[in-house]
Amino acid sequence: MKKPIFRLTTLDFSILGLLMQKPMTGYGIRMMFEKTALASYSSSPGTIYPALSRMKGLGMVEKKKQASSNQELFTITKRGISLLTRWVTQTVTRNDVIRNSEILLLRFAFMDILASKAEKRKFLNSFLDVVNQYIKELEAYHLAESSVMPASGRQAFEHGLELNRATCRWIKNLLNNL
Repeated sequence: MKKPIFRLTTLDFSILGLLMQKPMTGYGIRMMFEKTALASYSSSPGTIYPALSRMKGLGMVEKKKQASSNQELFTITKRGISLLTRWVTQTVTRNDVIRNSEILLLRFAFMDILASKAEKRKFLNSFLDVVNQYIKELEAYHLAESSVMPASGRQAFEHGLELNRATCRWIKNLLNNL
């Protein structure tokens, strides 16, 4: 019988990234989602525990009883580390920049633990290249269409353009200080 194909979610990678930092209880993971920028993902037991169970079944995490407190802590396995590293260091795509910028930042947030300086630089350079290309597309559209756009629509568009320019400045600053 063939093994079922699985697709890891951003939630899965977020959990793996947290476990890469330190072993945690399921409740501890839930609280990290509840009290940090990860709050955009559900912290409900009905979301976190099934994800942990699935990842345990796929060999990405394991449960270990802590002798000092008798708590069961989840830890990331070698397989989990390998999958997380691949996700974190993959090349940035146009779709990532346009639709998943918060995921790019999440990937970057886990890099210190998983990526070499060269891998971090490669990621940031690919991020910068894609954002710069997207800015050129936005500027061309703005030049061609801004005179016929409603004022509030044009201003919202310009806000998005400025956010992308700010992202470029941020990446350049990181690269200069890496």
